[in-house]
Amino acid sequence: MNGTTTKEVGLHKVSEFGRGNRVTGPNLIGARGVTVNHSTNSIAVTDIFTDQILVYRNSNGVYRHQFEFLSAKGTKDKHLRQPMDIAVASSGRHLVVNNSPYVRIYSPTGQFESRFNTLMPSESFDTHVRLQCISANVDNGMIFLGDHERRLITIHDSHYDLIGNFITDNQPTFLSNDFQKNHIAISDDTSGLIAIHDIETGQKIIEFRSQSGSRGVAFHQLSGSLFVANGSRSSSVYDDHPGSIDQYCCRSGVHIARIVQNLHRPYGLALTNGNKLVVGDKDIVRVFDIEYP
Repeated sequence: MNGTTTKEVGLHKVSEFGRGNRVTGPNLIGARGVTVNHSTNSIAVTDIFTDQILVYRNSNGVYRHQFEFLSAKGTKDKHLRQPMDIAVASSGRHLVVNNSPYVRIYSPTGQFESRFNTLMPSESFDTHVRLQCISANVDNGMIFLGDHERRLITIHDSHYDLIGNFITDNQPTFLSNDFQKNHIAISDDTSGLIAIHDIETGQKIIEFRSQSGSRGVAFHQLSGSLFVANGSRSSSVYDDHPGSIDQYCCRSGVHIARIVQNLHRPYGLALTNGNKLVVGDKDIVRVFDIEYP
């Protein structure tokens, strides 16, 4: 086990849904962000190719509804139309980011309600901001946002007010928070680095490089692991299976095992209350049971 007491988990696929599957609802084309509502067990996925958010009732992929990401409609900048990541707030609302300074708030049924920004009091609206990732803790209502441009993590309370921030060496691609240890993991798909910071102080605890790019991250508290979605940035979009999920020790950054391979282009990761791992993999959402010895 490479000198660590963290044991390898086992993943067993239990369902998959989206493009090419017999599921009522629209096809999924470009899955990126994935989140689970732990109160209802529903799964929401952002599609960066159709600018839609698809919501499924459960991990079996029963389609519930979809809603359009309301951004700069008609804009020539396609990046501002793309919903990059999504989280569920303690209120049950969906929070969506899109390479802009704003987080858009949607009701549980998909109605646009309002938005908030992550600017510091000293910053103007001309400040370049590219929010690419979001993570929320439903127990205490805290919300974490990663800005790719400023290399900044901002922390907000359940009322969306800014209550803290810290600079990171990495360009945040995805986030995952572990409130039992007061830690947040930050992936950087550009460098392949993953950093774990203390939430309260912002201090970097550990940093390590993933096996092949670093996209979605998810803390698995039971095993003391961090799951990381990997995929080579040099891989063509037409490559069949360049992606994988790897398991790392949270304490040391040691690579434990490659627990899933032969995926298409995995990005977002999320965990359910039932100890399942949800993976947004290009045009399919895959759900795995996690077995820990």
